[in-house]
Amino acid sequence: FSFYHFTLPLESGTWANSDDPTYFSAYPQTILTLQPSNNLSSFEIDMYLIFKDVNSTVHVYQSANNFSYSYAPVGLECTAVALGVKNGKFYASFTPFTVATNQTVNFSLNQMSVSDFKTQLEALN
Repeated sequence: FSFYHFTLPLESGTWANSDDPTYFSAYPQTILTLQPSNNLSSFEIDMYLIFKDVNSTVHVYQSANNFSYSYAPVGLECTAVALGVKNGKFYASFTPFTVATNQTVNFSLNQMSVSDFKTQLEALN
């Protein structure tokens, strides 16, 4: 599985690194923690934030037993999209929320077909 796909031109949407404090500098920023109910050591996982009304995706990196984003824009609606592989099977989670100050968002990875994943991802457009 390869989860990184970049698309040009940037005007159509872009990738924002989670270590870039300037991308959401127009908003108050907070630390966002994404906490899985699953044991992370048994998965290969990637986590993304897809913001409603902002044409961008932020990749969030794993930090110990969760995912943390230090520059989350308070007040924006988004969906945390987690993708995982375990024993050759595909797992995913779609968790919608509005960013709040010092927030922890819980999510669970569930086995899913790639077709169902694509359908849910397209619904975020």
